Amino acid sequence: VLHRQTLKWDRGQIPFSREHSRLPGRLPSRKGGLTPYFSVAVTGPDLAYAPMRIKSQWFREDAQKSATEIGGASAFIVWRVAQNALKNMRNAGYELPPGAPYFAFLAEFLAFLVAAADRIAYQRREAAWRVEFTTATANRVGETLAGNEADLLGVDAGESKRRFIALVNERAADYADYGWSDAGPEYGFIRGFGHFLSDTLPEAHDRSWAISQVIEVEAPEAVEMLQKA
Repeated sequence: VLHRQTLKWDRGQIPFSREHSRLPGRLPSRKGGLTPYFSVAVTGPDLAYAPMRIKSQWFREDAQKSATEIGGASAFIVWRVAQNALKNMRNAGYELPPGAPYFAFLAEFLAFLVAAADRIAYQRREAAWRVEFTTATANRVGETLAGNEADLLGVDAGESKRRFIALVNERAADYADYGWSDAGPEYGFIRGFGHFLSDTLPEAHDRSWAISQVIEVEAPEAVEMLQKA
């Protein structure tokens, strides 16, 4: 039995499929100045499970859930945090009309949050666990984004998911120069994200202001919400 949860968007109710996937990526050596990252593989659904309640301390070594299951749960939180950020940006007066700009913004914010979840896992768990967790998180988020985009814009869901996973892998490399501590990401990490996100805004006059909005408000708030999940 597949459990489905409905999420809201401006144009109605969108089913969020809880189908699931797993496939480990490749973790490089820890040598060098960059934070190690790996390429997330695109996977398809192979497991269904009942909704779980998200609790704190996802990354405890004595946790009963597998890395794949916790990754699936974290994907739901990542999705909700990104939606909250999009709502905040609209309320602040930024133009994000329904359609392609909406999904471009959402994809960039989701990719940032997947990178953030991966960094938290990197700090707290072993390499193999991190790979499984991040691969599950990225693929579940990609499936949700693709389902929404296919329903509302009529795009091919498989291609949408592949684009998102490619973006996740690209951003993993972009953010690898910047550290992450218990306090959160380095300034350069958030600054880079601010520039990437501003590029998705359709109105040129919004872009410079958006960088400050993201650096000072949206990114710190999103990271705090994710760390508390």
